[in-house]
Amino acid sequence: MKKIILTLICFSLVLTCLTFSAAEITLAAAKDSAKDYHLVQTQMLDSDPAGGTPLTVYVLLFPDDTRPQVFKTFDSKEMEACLGALPRGSVVHCDANGFLPRVQPAQLETLKALCQKKGVDLIESSIN
Repeated sequence: MKKIILTLICFSLVLTCLTFSAAEITLAAAKDSAKDYHLVQTQMLDSDPAGGTPLTVYVLLFPDDTRPQVFKTFDSKEMEACLGALPRGSVVHCDANGFLPRVQPAQLETLKALCQKKGVDLIESSIN
């Protein structure tokens, strides 16, 4: 009877250790995938400007230098989907350009709320 109890105790300890190891691996993986991104406001200099001003675009830069995503409209459905798909805990720095028209506060707040629901922080950086 003592052997059975000792075996069960050992089995429980091993199972507990494995559970804690799996939890640590999961937390480490989540921490590694959550990174800083930059949403940069800039202009397409070779666009065909109707009124003489080049088209303003928003470029999402990824931390691993993969292909950036470019958006014509600040709060487009495509931009919302892309930001909403970022890993939880990520931070998006919204880098405005001081020479271009500012994003409307209502648009910025809407996008911040969407990101917050997805566990992503959207931070407005100081104007360049």
